[in-house]
Amino acid sequence: MMALIEWDPADRAEEYELAFTYNSCDILDCGTDIFKYEDILDTPRTYTYKVHGTNDFGVGEWNEELVIGVE
Repeated sequence: MMALIEWDPADRAEEYELAFTYNSCDILDCGTDIFKYEDILDTPRTYTYKVHGTNDFGVGEWNEELVIGVE
């Protein structure tokens, strides 16, 4: 199984940070476009994602969390 996380770009963001949580474990990833996770989604559980933009002046606010349940 694969999750492809996409969002609308922020006006002044140069890069994005994605917080990805499952089973009380946090993963933080950074990049400029989309994120793709494979294999990790093979176990039934609930996954939570949120993203915010960053630039030379700091970081933006986190977006509303997206919760996905995998059975």
